Amino acid sequence: MFNVYYDMINKRKSFHTMPGGKKVSGPELNMINGHFDRLVPLCDDIKVAFKIVQRRTTTWKWGEYAILVYSEKKPNYLANIGYMVQQLEMFLTALDIGTCWCGIGRPAPEDETYEGMDFAIMLIMEKSEEGEFRKSMHEAKRREADKIKKGEGFDSIAEVARFAPSAVNFQPWLMECEGNKIRVYRKSMRMAKLKWDTLVFFQQMDVGIFTFFIEMCLKHENKDFTRTLFVDRGEDLKELIAEYTVNN
Repeated sequence: MFNVYYDMINKRKSFHTMPGGKKVSGPELNMINGHFDRLVPLCDDIKVAFKIVQRRTTTWKWGEYAILVYSEKKPNYLANIGYMVQQLEMFLTALDIGTCWCGIGRPAPEDETYEGMDFAIMLIMEKSEEGEFRKSMHEAKRREADKIKKGEGFDSIAEVARFAPSAVNFQPWLMECEGNKIRVYRKSMRMAKLKWDTLVFFQQMDVGIFTFFIEMCLKHENKDFTRTLFVDRGEDLKELIAEYTVNN
């Protein structure tokens, strides 16, 4: 499945408007519901659930459906959400379904909890025309690879992984490469208009997305690797998230 996701890197985009002309079909909804169980977690011990609702039941103003995401609140649960929901976004892209991460929307009061877990974030979706997606990842505005990577090696990984999406396009990550090691950090910057807790909430999710992009790239290059996760306490501007040992 990771190969299918990788093939969508050039195509995916965030839809900040949705015209409402096309509909997600019943069979497509069944496929999406079935795919929830196929999403690979970053953290095996964290329970996550998904629920599709009509977008009009939420506070968001456009789109046909909202996928509500719920999670246990354990260490690294936000990175785990980012890692899993980005897989879902790639799957929807393959179906020509446009998406947008919605960090400020809220579900209906009766949907604030589900299966004993609190609501975390929603993904808005609507059927789109194939021509509405990107033709190349290079259409996206991202920092150059040398701005997100330190050290020698793994240039081809950084060149693609840098196109991972993030809240407000902050791109709060850093790769440090040494020998056969890749260390991934959340690298935040304090923002006068955002409370620290809010900033870290989204950027911990963002770095989960980034780790997924790194792993897609490693798998695409047939690299065998092991991953060690570290707990992001959300206290410092720079925190180690994961270390990859690449064995070939």
